[in-house]
Amino acid sequence: MKSFIGSPNFDIGSFRSYINEIIDCPWKLHTKYLLIKYKMEENGGLVVIENFWLKNIWEITCTSASWPLKVQCKRNVISNIRPATWYSEHATFRPFDCLEDFLAALEQTLYKYHDTNNLADHWSDRLCESYERYYGKELILPRWMDIKKKYQTE
Repeated sequence: MKSFIGSPNFDIGSFRSYINEIIDCPWKLHTKYLLIKYKMEENGGLVVIENFWLKNIWEITCTSASWPLKVQCKRNVISNIRPATWYSEHATFRPFDCLEDFLAALEQTLYKYHDTNNLADHWSDRLCESYERYYGKELILPRWMDIKKKYQTE
């Protein structure tokens, strides 16, 4: 569960932890996120829920101008995966269409980031093998270069 006032600027999760966790626990790729947008009334401190959603990870993440997957990066160090503004028609970057596109962006971020590019060569193979072992279903990731245009602004 994540809650926010205004626009979503919470952390979805630690980047390094997430890339390892989904290999060990592939079912976490289908975790549902309960998201609550609220406001505080000025008088009395009453909390008013403005909206709420139940979403998959790919429905609340997007690309960014700097990275294939929107992340928090300070002093060239990626720390967290950050959310899209999934409910806005005026957002600069729209959420991913599907799990596979989200994972393609995540994989390309691994390649691009200096601290994880050594992991990237075998990361998707390990993830897809783990996913197939757990679900009995093949997971096929597109190449980010083949799909990135549909997520870029004009």
